[in-house]
Amino acid sequence: MFPVWSPRRGKVGRFEADDQDGARERGLQEANDRLEAMIAARTAELQTSEGKFRSLVGNIPGACYRCADDADYTMEFISDAIVDICGYPASDFIDSRVRTYASVIHPDDLQMVADVVAAGIAARRQYTIEYRVLHRDGSERWVYEKGQGVFDADGKVVHVDGAILDISERRRMDAALRESEDKFRTLIANVPGACYRCRYDDAYTMEFISDAIAEISGYPAADFIENRARSYASIIHPEDLAMVAETVDQARTAREQSSIEYRILHRDGSVRWVYERGQGIYGADGGILHIDGAIFDITARKNLEAQLVGQKQMAMLGQVAATVSHELRNPLGAIRNSMALLRQMTAGKDLGVERALDRIDRNIDRCNIIISDMLDYTRRKELDRAATPIDAWLTEMLAEHVVPDDVALERDLRAGAEVLIDRDRFRQVLVNLVDNAAQALKDPAWTPPDGETRRITVRTESAGPHVRLSVVDNGPGIAAEVLSKIFEPLFTTKSFGVGLGLPTVRQIVEQHGATIDVKSTVGRGTTFTVFLPRHAAAETPADDSARSESAA
Repeated sequence: MFPVWSPRRGKVGRFEADDQDGARERGLQEANDRLEAMIAARTAELQTSEGKFRSLVGNIPGACYRCADDADYTMEFISDAIVDICGYPASDFIDSRVRTYASVIHPDDLQMVADVVAAGIAARRQYTIEYRVLHRDGSERWVYEKGQGVFDADGKVVHVDGAILDISERRRMDAALRESEDKFRTLIANVPGACYRCRYDDAYTMEFISDAIAEISGYPAADFIENRARSYASIIHPEDLAMVAETVDQARTAREQSSIEYRILHRDGSVRWVYERGQGIYGADGGILHIDGAIFDITARKNLEAQLVGQKQMAMLGQVAATVSHELRNPLGAIRNSMALLRQMTAGKDLGVERALDRIDRNIDRCNIIISDMLDYTRRKELDRAATPIDAWLTEMLAEHVVPDDVALERDLRAGAEVLIDRDRFRQVLVNLVDNAAQALKDPAWTPPDGETRRITVRTESAGPHVRLSVVDNGPGIAAEVLSKIFEPLFTTKSFGVGLGLPTVRQIVEQHGATIDVKSTVGRGTTFTVFLPRHAAAETPADDSARSESAA
Protein backbone atom coordinates (compact mmCIF):
# COMPACT_ATOMS: atom_id res chain seq x y z
CA MET A 1 0.00 0.00 0.00
CA PHE A 2 1.46 3.38 -1.04
CA PRO A 3 1.20 6.69 0.98
CA VAL A 4 -1.17 9.27 -0.40
CA TRP A 5 0.14 12.88 -0.85
CA SER A 6 -2.02 15.50 0.57
CA PRO A 7 -1.37 19.16 -0.14
CA ARG A 8 -3.28 20.00 2.99
CA ARG A 9 -0.85 17.98 5.07
CA GLY A 10 2.24 19.68 3.58
CA LYS A 11 0.86 23.13 4.27
CA VAL A 12 0.03 22.25 7.80
CA GLY A 13 3.62 21.02 8.50
CA ARG A 14 5.09 24.25 7.17
CA PHE A 15 2.86 26.35 9.43
CA GLU A 16 3.92 24.32 12.48
CA ALA A 17 7.67 25.07 11.81
CA ASP A 18 6.98 28.80 11.50
CA ASP A 19 5.18 28.78 14.85
CA GLN A 20 8.16 27.20 16.57
CA ASP A 21 10.60 29.85 15.21
CA GLY A 22 8.34 32.68 16.41
CA ALA A 23 8.12 31.23 19.90
CA ARG A 24 11.90 31.02 20.06
CA GLU A 25 12.27 34.66 19.00
CA ARG A 26 9.68 35.77 21.49
CA GLY A 27 11.52 33.87 24.28
CA LEU A 28 14.81 35.50 23.36
CA GLN A 29 13.17 38.91 23.33
CA GLU A 30 11.59 38.31 26.71
CA ALA A 31 14.94 37.14 28.14
CA ASN A 32 16.62 40.20 26.68
CA ASP A 33 13.95 42.43 28.17
CA ARG A 34 14.37 40.81 31.56
CA LEU A 35 18.18 41.27 31.38
CA GLU A 36 17.79 44.91 30.40
CA ALA A 37 15.37 45.38 33.29
CA MET A 38 17.82 43.75 35.69
CA ILE A 39 20.68 45.91 34.36
CA ALA A 40 18.50 49.01 34.67
CA ALA A 41 17.52 48.07 38.23
CA ARG A 42 21.13 47.33 39.16
CA THR A 43 22.24 50.58 37.57
CA ALA A 44 19.61 52.42 39.53
CA GLU A 45 20.77 50.70 42.71
CA LEU A 46 24.39 51.59 41.93
CA GLN A 47 23.40 55.18 41.19
CA THR A 48 21.47 55.31 44.45
CA SER A 49 24.41 53.74 46.32
CA GLU A 50 26.87 56.07 44.65
CA GLY A 51 24.62 58.99 45.49
CA LYS A 52 24.54 57.92 49.10
CA PHE A 53 28.32 57.42 49.04
CA ARG A 54 28.95 60.82 47.48
CA SER A 55 26.49 62.42 49.90
CA LEU A 56 28.24 60.73 52.80
CA VAL A 57 31.70 61.64 51.54
CA GLY A 58 30.52 65.14 50.78
CA ASN A 59 29.57 65.64 54.41
CA ILE A 60 32.93 64.51 55.75
CA PRO A 61 34.97 67.56 56.84
CA GLY A 62 37.86 66.59 54.60
CA ALA A 63 38.81 64.86 51.37
CA CYS A 64 38.48 61.05 51.13
CA TYR A 65 40.68 59.32 48.57
CA ARG A 66 41.83 56.07 47.01
CA CYS A 67 45.21 56.26 45.35
CA ALA A 68 47.92 54.04 43.92
CA ASP A 69 51.00 53.22 45.95
CA ASP A 70 53.36 55.23 43.79
CA ALA A 71 55.51 58.31 44.06
CA ASP A 72 52.80 60.56 42.56
CA TYR A 73 49.98 59.20 44.75
CA THR A 74 47.95 58.74 41.56
CA MET A 75 44.31 59.17 42.50
CA GLU A 76 41.70 56.62 41.51
CA PHE A 77 39.16 58.64 43.46
CA ILE A 78 39.28 61.79 45.58
CA SER A 79 36.25 63.64 46.93
CA ASP A 80 35.29 67.14 45.90
CA ALA A 81 36.35 68.55 49.27
CA ILE A 82 39.94 68.61 48.00
CA VAL A 83 39.14 71.88 46.24
CA ASP A 84 38.57 73.57 49.60
CA ILE A 85 41.91 72.28 50.83
CA CYS A 86 44.22 73.08 47.91
CA GLY A 87 42.11 75.09 45.47
CA TYR A 88 42.22 72.49 42.65
CA PRO A 89 39.18 70.40 41.64
CA ALA A 90 39.10 66.67 42.28
CA SER A 91 39.08 65.93 38.52
CA ASP A 92 42.60 67.40 38.21
CA PHE A 93 43.99 64.57 40.32
CA ILE A 94 42.07 61.56 38.92
CA ASP A 95 44.67 59.48 37.08
CA SER A 96 46.90 62.59 37.41
CA ARG A 97 45.12 64.15 34.43
CA VAL A 98 46.21 67.73 35.17
CA ARG A 99 48.47 67.39 38.19
CA THR A 100 49.63 64.78 40.69
CA TYR A 101 48.76 64.99 44.34
CA ALA A 102 52.50 64.85 45.12
CA SER A 103 52.89 68.12 43.18
CA VAL A 104 50.85 70.05 45.79
CA ILE A 105 52.76 68.70 48.81
CA HIS A 106 55.28 71.26 50.12
CA PRO A 107 58.75 70.34 48.76
CA ASP A 108 60.24 70.52 52.27
CA ASP A 109 57.71 67.95 53.53
CA LEU A 110 57.62 65.60 50.54
CA GLN A 111 60.31 63.16 51.70
CA MET A 112 58.92 63.05 55.22
CA VAL A 113 55.45 62.21 53.85
CA ALA A 114 56.91 59.48 51.65
CA ASP A 115 58.81 57.96 54.58
CA VAL A 116 55.75 57.90 56.87
CA VAL A 117 53.47 56.42 54.19
CA ALA A 118 56.05 53.78 53.25
CA ALA A 119 56.57 52.80 56.88
CA GLY A 120 52.81 52.49 57.49
CA ILE A 121 52.28 50.32 54.41
CA ALA A 122 55.31 48.14 55.19
CA ALA A 123 53.97 47.55 58.71
CA ARG A 124 50.40 47.06 57.44
CA ARG A 125 49.09 49.62 59.87
CA GLN A 126 47.38 52.98 59.70
CA TYR A 127 49.62 56.00 59.40
CA THR A 128 48.92 59.58 60.49
CA ILE A 129 50.88 62.60 59.42
CA GLU A 130 50.75 66.40 59.38
CA TYR A 131 52.31 68.32 56.53
CA ARG A 132 51.90 71.39 54.34
CA VAL A 133 50.27 71.67 50.91
CA LEU A 134 50.62 74.50 48.40
CA HIS A 135 47.26 76.14 47.74
CA ARG A 136 46.30 77.40 44.32
CA ASP A 137 46.30 80.98 45.66
CA GLY A 138 49.97 80.65 46.66
CA SER A 139 49.40 80.20 50.39
CA GLU A 140 50.48 77.25 52.49
CA ARG A 141 47.90 75.07 54.26
CA TRP A 142 48.47 72.51 56.96
CA VAL A 143 46.73 69.16 56.57
CA TYR A 144 46.30 66.05 58.69
CA GLU A 145 46.21 62.78 56.76
CA LYS A 146 45.25 59.32 57.95
CA GLY A 147 45.59 56.38 55.58
CA GLN A 148 46.07 52.64 55.27
CA GLY A 149 47.16 50.21 52.56
CA VAL A 150 44.67 47.69 51.11
CA PHE A 151 46.22 44.34 50.19
CA ASP A 152 45.23 41.40 47.95
CA ALA A 153 45.28 37.72 48.88
CA ASP A 154 48.99 37.53 47.94
CA GLY A 155 49.82 40.36 50.32
CA LYS A 156 50.50 42.85 47.54
CA VAL A 157 49.26 46.39 48.08
CA VAL A 158 46.34 47.12 45.74
CA HIS A 159 45.75 50.75 46.63
CA VAL A 160 45.77 53.17 49.57
CA ASP A 161 42.61 54.53 51.18
CA GLY A 162 42.53 57.55 53.45
CA ALA A 163 41.33 61.03 54.32
CA ILE A 164 42.89 64.48 54.32
CA LEU A 165 41.73 67.24 56.70
CA ASP A 166 42.60 70.93 56.65
CA ILE A 167 44.10 71.82 60.07
CA SER A 168 45.48 75.23 59.13
CA GLU A 169 43.21 77.02 61.60
CA ARG A 170 44.17 74.66 64.41
CA ARG A 171 47.86 75.17 63.62
CA ARG A 172 47.35 78.94 63.65
CA MET A 173 45.60 78.65 67.01
CA ASP A 174 48.41 76.43 68.32
CA ALA A 175 50.99 78.96 67.18
CA ALA A 176 49.02 81.80 68.76
CA LEU A 177 48.69 79.79 71.96
CA ARG A 178 52.42 79.05 72.01
CA GLU A 179 53.16 82.71 71.45
CA SER A 180 50.79 83.62 74.27
CA GLU A 181 52.37 81.01 76.53
CA ASP A 182 55.85 82.29 75.65
CA LYS A 183 54.78 85.83 76.57
CA PHE A 184 53.22 84.52 79.78
CA ARG A 185 56.33 82.53 80.70
CA THR A 186 58.59 85.47 79.92
CA LEU A 187 56.43 87.69 82.11
CA ILE A 188 56.34 85.10 84.90
CA ALA A 189 60.10 84.54 84.64
CA ASN A 190 60.68 88.22 85.38
CA VAL A 191 58.48 88.21 88.49
CA PRO A 192 60.79 88.21 91.56
CA GLY A 193 58.97 85.25 93.06
CA ALA A 194 57.10 82.04 92.25
CA CYS A 195 53.64 82.40 90.69
CA TYR A 196 51.26 79.50 91.17
CA ARG A 197 47.80 78.07 90.68
CA CYS A 198 46.83 75.40 93.20
CA ARG A 199 43.81 73.48 94.36
CA TYR A 200 42.09 74.37 97.59
CA ASP A 201 43.07 71.21 99.46
CA ASP A 202 45.25 70.24 102.40
CA ALA A 203 48.27 69.55 100.17
CA TYR A 204 47.94 72.81 98.16
CA THR A 205 48.21 70.60 95.04
CA MET A 206 49.88 72.66 92.34
CA GLU A 207 48.35 72.83 88.88
CA PHE A 208 51.07 75.30 87.90
CA ILE A 209 54.03 76.86 89.68
CA SER A 210 56.78 78.87 88.03
CA ASP A 211 60.42 77.84 87.93
CA ALA A 212 61.37 80.48 90.51
CA ILE A 213 60.24 78.03 93.22
CA ALA A 214 63.55 76.20 92.69
CA GLU A 215 65.46 79.26 93.93
CA ILE A 216 63.14 79.60 96.91
CA SER A 217 62.87 75.97 98.04
CA GLY A 218 65.67 74.12 96.26
CA TYR A 219 63.15 71.79 94.55
CA PRO A 220 62.23 72.06 90.83
CA ALA A 221 58.73 73.17 89.88
CA ALA A 222 58.00 69.76 88.34
CA ASP A 223 58.19 68.16 91.80
CA PHE A 224 55.08 70.04 92.93
CA ILE A 225 52.83 69.67 89.84
CA GLU A 226 50.07 67.24 90.89
CA ASN A 227 52.31 66.36 93.88
CA ARG A 228 54.51 64.20 91.64
CA ALA A 229 57.49 64.18 94.01
CA ARG A 230 56.23 66.19 96.98
CA SER A 231 53.37 68.47 97.97
CA TYR A 232 53.88 72.16 98.66
CA ALA A 233 52.41 71.61 102.12
CA SER A 234 55.27 69.19 102.85
CA ILE A 235 57.88 71.96 102.75
CA ILE A 236 55.97 74.40 104.98
CA HIS A 237 57.59 74.50 108.42
CA PRO A 238 55.59 72.16 110.70
CA GLU A 239 55.22 74.90 113.31
CA ASP A 240 53.65 77.24 110.72
CA LEU A 241 51.43 74.78 108.87
CA ALA A 242 48.32 75.21 111.03
CA MET A 243 48.65 79.00 110.96
CA VAL A 244 48.95 79.00 107.15
CA ALA A 245 45.87 76.77 106.79
CA GLU A 246 43.82 78.96 109.14
CA THR A 247 44.79 82.17 107.33
CA VAL A 248 43.99 80.67 103.90
CA ASP A 249 40.63 79.34 105.13
CA GLN A 250 39.65 82.71 106.59
CA ALA A 251 40.52 84.53 103.38
CA ARG A 252 38.60 82.05 101.22
CA THR A 253 35.54 82.26 103.45
CA ALA A 254 35.61 86.08 103.28
CA ARG A 255 36.51 86.00 99.57
CA GLU A 256 39.48 88.21 100.26
CA GLN A 257 43.12 88.10 99.30
CA SER A 258 45.32 86.31 101.78
CA SER A 259 48.69 87.74 102.82
CA ILE A 260 50.88 85.64 105.04
CA GLU A 261 54.50 85.21 106.14
CA TYR A 262 55.77 81.79 107.13
CA ARG A 263 58.79 79.52 107.03
CA ILE A 264 59.62 76.75 104.58
CA LEU A 265 62.20 73.98 104.77
CA HIS A 266 64.77 74.36 102.00
CA ARG A 267 66.18 71.32 100.22
CA ASP A 268 69.58 71.95 101.82
CA GLY A 269 67.98 71.71 105.27
CA SER A 270 67.98 75.41 106.05
CA VAL A 271 64.89 77.42 106.99
CA ARG A 272 63.69 80.20 104.67
CA TRP A 273 61.08 82.88 105.22
CA VAL A 274 58.50 83.53 102.48
CA TYR A 275 55.70 86.02 101.90
CA GLU A 276 52.67 84.65 100.06
CA ARG A 277 49.71 86.44 98.57
CA GLY A 278 46.79 84.48 97.14
CA GLN A 279 43.29 84.93 95.77
CA GLY A 280 40.53 82.35 95.41
CA ILE A 281 38.95 81.92 91.96
CA TYR A 282 35.27 80.97 92.13
CA GLY A 283 32.86 79.26 89.72
CA ALA A 284 29.35 80.31 88.72
CA ASP A 285 27.94 78.22 91.56
CA GLY A 286 30.10 80.05 94.10
CA GLY A 287 32.36 77.06 94.66
CA ILE A 288 36.10 77.67 94.70
CA LEU A 289 37.89 76.43 91.59
CA HIS A 290 41.48 77.10 92.57
CA ILE A 291 43.80 79.62 94.21
CA ASP A 292 46.11 81.92 92.24
CA GLY A 293 48.99 83.65 93.94
CA ALA A 294 52.69 84.36 94.31
CA ILE A 295 55.40 83.40 96.80
CA PHE A 296 58.40 85.60 97.55
CA ASP A 297 61.59 84.83 99.47
CA ILE A 298 61.86 87.35 102.32
CA THR A 299 64.63 85.62 104.25
CA ALA A 300 67.01 88.53 103.75
CA ARG A 301 64.38 90.99 104.98
CA LYS A 302 63.60 88.84 108.01
CA ASN A 303 67.28 88.53 108.81
CA LEU A 304 67.63 92.30 108.53
CA GLU A 305 64.65 92.81 110.83
CA ALA A 306 66.11 90.36 113.31
CA GLN A 307 69.43 92.15 112.98
CA LEU A 308 67.83 95.51 113.73
CA VAL A 309 66.01 94.06 116.73
CA GLY A 310 69.26 92.49 117.81
CA GLN A 311 71.08 95.77 117.44
CA LYS A 312 68.53 97.50 119.66
CA GLN A 313 68.84 94.74 122.22
CA MET A 314 72.60 94.90 121.95
CA ALA A 315 72.57 98.64 122.50
CA MET A 316 70.38 98.20 125.57
CA LEU A 317 72.48 95.32 126.88
CA GLY A 318 75.62 97.30 126.17
CA GLN A 319 74.38 100.10 128.37
CA VAL A 320 73.38 97.64 131.09
CA ALA A 321 76.70 95.80 130.81
CA ALA A 322 78.69 99.00 131.00
CA THR A 323 76.68 100.14 134.03
CA VAL A 324 76.95 96.75 135.73
CA SER A 325 80.63 96.52 134.99
CA HIS A 326 81.27 99.97 136.42
CA GLU A 327 78.94 99.68 139.37
CA LEU A 328 79.75 96.11 140.41
CA ARG A 329 83.37 95.45 139.58
CA ASN A 330 84.64 98.11 141.92
CA PRO A 331 82.64 96.77 144.90
CA LEU A 332 83.60 93.23 143.91
CA GLY A 333 87.25 94.25 143.86
CA ALA A 334 86.89 95.77 147.33
CA ILE A 335 85.17 92.62 148.61
CA ARG A 336 87.93 90.43 147.17
CA ASN A 337 90.60 92.59 148.82
CA SER A 338 88.73 92.42 152.11
CA MET A 339 88.45 88.66 151.75
CA ALA A 340 92.20 88.41 151.25
CA LEU A 341 92.70 90.39 154.45
CA LEU A 342 90.28 88.14 156.34
CA ARG A 343 92.15 85.06 155.14
CA GLN A 344 95.38 86.50 156.46
CA MET A 345 93.82 87.40 159.82
CA THR A 346 92.16 84.00 160.31
CA ALA A 347 94.90 81.85 158.90
CA GLY A 348 95.94 79.10 161.29
CA LYS A 349 93.38 80.03 163.96
CA ASP A 350 90.99 77.20 163.13
CA LEU A 351 87.90 79.39 163.28
CA GLY A 352 85.91 77.25 160.81
CA VAL A 353 85.32 80.08 158.34
CA GLU A 354 87.44 78.71 155.46
CA ARG A 355 84.51 77.13 153.60
CA ALA A 356 82.47 80.30 153.88
CA LEU A 357 85.40 82.33 152.57
CA ASP A 358 85.83 79.89 149.64
CA ARG A 359 82.13 80.20 148.80
CA ILE A 360 82.44 84.01 148.77
CA ASP A 361 85.44 83.77 146.42
CA ARG A 362 83.56 81.43 144.05
CA ASN A 363 80.60 83.78 143.89
CA ILE A 364 82.87 86.75 143.26
CA ASP A 365 84.38 84.80 140.34
CA ARG A 366 80.89 83.95 139.12
CA CYS A 367 79.83 87.61 139.17
CA ASN A 368 82.94 88.57 137.22
CA ILE A 369 82.24 85.87 134.63
CA ILE A 370 78.66 87.14 134.21
CA ILE A 371 79.92 90.67 133.73
CA SER A 372 82.54 89.46 131.21
CA ASP A 373 79.90 87.47 129.33
CA MET A 374 77.65 90.50 129.07
CA LEU A 375 80.50 92.66 127.83
CA ASP A 376 81.58 90.00 125.31
CA TYR A 377 78.02 89.63 124.00
CA THR A 378 77.56 93.36 123.49
CA ARG A 379 80.95 93.96 121.89
CA ARG A 380 81.04 92.67 118.32
CA LYS A 381 84.42 91.13 117.62
CA GLU A 382 85.95 90.85 114.18
CA LEU A 383 86.41 87.29 112.99
CA ASP A 384 89.81 85.86 112.17
CA ARG A 385 88.73 83.21 109.69
CA ALA A 386 90.76 80.36 108.28
CA ALA A 387 89.94 77.56 105.84
CA THR A 388 89.29 74.59 108.12
CA PRO A 389 88.66 70.89 107.30
CA ILE A 390 85.61 70.66 109.52
CA ASP A 391 85.76 66.92 110.25
CA ALA A 392 89.43 66.87 111.26
CA TRP A 393 89.06 70.03 113.34
CA LEU A 394 86.08 68.65 115.24
CA THR A 395 87.86 65.34 115.84
CA GLU A 396 90.75 67.19 117.49
CA MET A 397 88.53 69.56 119.44
CA LEU A 398 86.16 66.89 120.78
CA ALA A 399 89.07 64.68 121.82
CA GLU A 400 90.17 67.45 124.20
CA HIS A 401 86.72 68.28 125.56
CA VAL A 402 85.66 66.70 128.85
CA VAL A 403 82.08 65.65 129.61
CA PRO A 404 80.71 63.81 132.67
CA ASP A 405 81.88 60.22 132.94
CA ASP A 406 78.43 58.72 132.41
CA VAL A 407 77.80 60.75 129.23
CA ALA A 408 79.04 59.32 125.91
CA LEU A 409 80.34 61.89 123.46
CA GLU A 410 80.22 60.40 119.97
CA ARG A 411 81.10 61.77 116.57
CA ASP A 412 79.68 60.96 113.14
CA LEU A 413 81.72 63.18 110.83
CA ARG A 414 81.20 62.73 107.09
CA ALA A 415 80.95 66.19 105.52
CA GLY A 416 84.37 65.92 103.87
CA ALA A 417 84.51 69.67 103.28
CA GLU A 418 86.29 72.83 104.32
CA VAL A 419 84.58 75.78 105.99
CA LEU A 420 85.85 79.28 106.62
CA ILE A 421 85.65 79.91 110.38
CA ASP A 422 87.23 81.75 113.28
CA ARG A 423 88.35 78.62 115.10
CA ASP A 424 88.47 80.18 118.58
CA ARG A 425 85.02 81.74 118.25
CA PHE A 426 83.50 78.65 116.69
CA ARG A 427 85.02 76.50 119.40
CA GLN A 428 82.88 78.56 121.80
CA VAL A 429 79.79 77.52 119.77
CA LEU A 430 80.59 73.80 119.98
CA VAL A 431 81.62 73.90 123.64
CA ASN A 432 78.45 75.75 124.60
CA LEU A 433 76.17 73.35 122.68
CA VAL A 434 77.91 70.23 123.99
CA ASP A 435 77.95 71.52 127.59
CA ASN A 436 74.26 72.46 127.38
CA ALA A 437 73.48 68.95 126.15
CA ALA A 438 75.51 67.44 128.98
CA GLN A 439 73.71 69.59 131.56
CA ALA A 440 70.35 68.48 130.14
CA LEU A 441 71.41 64.82 130.32
CA LYS A 442 72.45 65.30 133.96
CA ASP A 443 69.18 66.99 134.97
CA PRO A 444 68.25 65.42 138.34
CA ALA A 445 64.57 65.42 137.35
CA TRP A 446 65.21 63.11 134.37
CA THR A 447 66.50 59.59 134.03
CA PRO A 448 67.19 57.79 130.74
CA PRO A 449 64.98 54.85 129.73
CA ASP A 450 66.18 51.44 130.81
CA GLY A 451 69.15 50.22 128.83
CA GLU A 452 69.77 53.59 127.21
CA THR A 453 73.04 55.51 127.64
CA ARG A 454 73.18 59.25 128.12
CA ARG A 455 74.58 60.21 124.73
CA ILE A 456 75.68 63.30 122.77
CA THR A 457 76.40 62.94 119.04
CA VAL A 458 78.24 65.56 117.00
CA ARG A 459 77.46 64.96 113.32
CA THR A 460 78.49 66.61 110.04
CA GLU A 461 76.94 66.01 106.62
CA SER A 462 77.07 67.53 103.17
CA ALA A 463 73.98 69.62 102.36
CA GLY A 464 74.41 71.14 98.91
CA PRO A 465 76.35 74.39 99.27
CA HIS A 466 76.33 73.97 103.06
CA VAL A 467 77.75 71.73 105.73
CA ARG A 468 75.12 70.54 108.18
CA LEU A 469 76.63 70.43 111.69
CA SER A 470 74.39 68.89 114.35
CA VAL A 471 74.71 68.41 118.11
CA VAL A 472 72.19 65.74 119.14
CA ASP A 473 71.32 64.51 122.62
CA ASN A 474 68.86 61.86 123.78
CA GLY A 475 67.93 63.77 126.93
CA PRO A 476 64.70 65.15 128.37
CA GLY A 477 64.02 67.58 125.52
CA ILE A 478 62.71 71.14 125.72
CA ALA A 479 59.08 72.14 126.16
CA ALA A 480 57.54 74.04 123.24
CA GLU A 481 56.89 77.20 125.27
CA VAL A 482 60.55 77.30 126.27
CA LEU A 483 61.93 76.30 122.88
CA SER A 484 60.64 79.45 121.21
CA LYS A 485 62.59 81.66 123.67
CA ILE A 486 65.95 79.94 124.07
CA PHE A 487 67.79 82.35 121.75
CA GLU A 488 66.42 85.46 123.49
CA PRO A 489 69.05 87.34 125.50
CA LEU A 490 68.65 87.13 129.29
CA PHE A 491 66.15 84.24 129.05
CA THR A 492 67.13 81.24 131.15
CA THR A 493 65.50 78.36 132.99
CA LYS A 494 68.63 77.61 135.01
CA SER A 495 69.26 78.63 138.60
CA PHE A 496 72.55 80.22 137.52
CA GLY A 497 73.71 82.38 134.60
CA VAL A 498 71.96 85.24 132.86
CA GLY A 499 70.79 83.52 129.66
CA LEU A 500 73.49 84.64 127.24
CA GLY A 501 74.95 81.27 126.26
CA LEU A 502 72.66 80.37 123.35
CA PRO A 503 72.21 83.99 122.19
CA THR A 504 76.01 84.17 121.98
CA VAL A 505 76.04 80.92 120.01
CA ARG A 506 73.55 82.33 117.50
CA GLN A 507 75.46 85.59 117.31
CA ILE A 508 78.70 83.81 116.40
CA VAL A 509 76.92 81.49 113.94
CA GLU A 510 75.22 84.36 112.11
CA GLN A 511 78.45 86.35 112.06
CA HIS A 512 79.86 83.45 110.02
CA GLY A 513 77.02 83.80 107.50
CA ALA A 514 75.45 80.60 108.83
CA THR A 515 72.09 79.74 110.40
CA ILE A 516 71.12 77.70 113.44
CA ASP A 517 67.94 75.71 114.00
CA VAL A 518 66.72 73.64 116.93
CA LYS A 519 64.24 70.77 117.13
CA SER A 520 63.25 69.06 120.36
CA THR A 521 60.80 66.43 121.52
CA VAL A 522 60.05 66.19 125.23
CA GLY A 523 61.36 62.89 126.53
CA ARG A 524 63.29 62.07 123.36
CA GLY A 525 66.03 64.68 123.07
CA THR A 526 67.15 67.85 121.33
CA THR A 527 69.02 68.60 118.08
CA PHE A 528 70.81 71.87 117.36
CA THR A 529 71.70 72.19 113.66
CA VAL A 530 74.09 74.75 112.16
CA PHE A 531 74.18 75.28 108.38
CA LEU A 532 77.67 76.50 107.51
CA PRO A 533 78.52 77.68 103.98
CA ARG A 534 81.16 75.55 102.33
CA HIS A 535 84.50 77.18 101.66
CA ALA A 536 84.34 77.72 97.89
CA ALA A 537 88.09 77.63 97.37
CA ALA A 538 88.75 74.04 98.46
CA GLU A 539 87.18 70.80 99.49
CA THR A 540 88.90 67.92 101.27
CA PRO A 541 87.94 64.26 101.41
CA ALA A 542 86.28 62.95 104.53
CA ASP A 543 88.56 61.67 107.29
CA ASP A 544 87.51 58.04 107.60
CA SER A 545 89.19 57.75 110.96
CA ALA A 546 86.89 60.46 112.29
CA ARG A 547 83.67 58.68 111.38
CA SER A 548 81.37 57.10 113.90
CA GLU A 549 83.99 56.87 116.63
CA SER A 550 83.42 57.48 120.31
CA ALA A 551 85.31 60.26 122.00
CA ALA A 552 83.87 59.39 125.38
